[in-house]
Amino acid sequence: MTIRMNDCFRLAATVAILLACAGPATLQAAGAGPPPADLAKIVPGKTKDEVRAILGRPARTLPGRGTQTESWEYPYRGAFERRSFWVEFGANGTVARTEDAIDSNAGPYRGP
Repeated sequence: MTIRMNDCFRLAATVAILLACAGPATLQAAGAGPPPADLAKIVPGKTKDEVRAILGRPARTLPGRGTQTESWEYPYRGAFERRSFWVEFGANGTVARTEDAIDSNAGPYRGP
């Protein structure tokens, strides 16, 4: 069977497109964390299901204290440090507030 040059170019273009589409997913799987655009979508009033649909499964959940029922942590890489995006839920099960903090337990940042 002879492979024509046109078929080789078509195969190379297909592979390039697949790699370009898989790039962001690969970074996410490698621990880069949720993209900043997705973090901005988490606002008070969102339900747990909505947060999970946007950001995925949290890295850690903490039981609530006082009026907060539960907190979810989403670690990610900031520009110069490791950060954690926290989502706190109120008694009604919706987002009460969010916090973006430097992860002081992560150790020295060595870049992406």
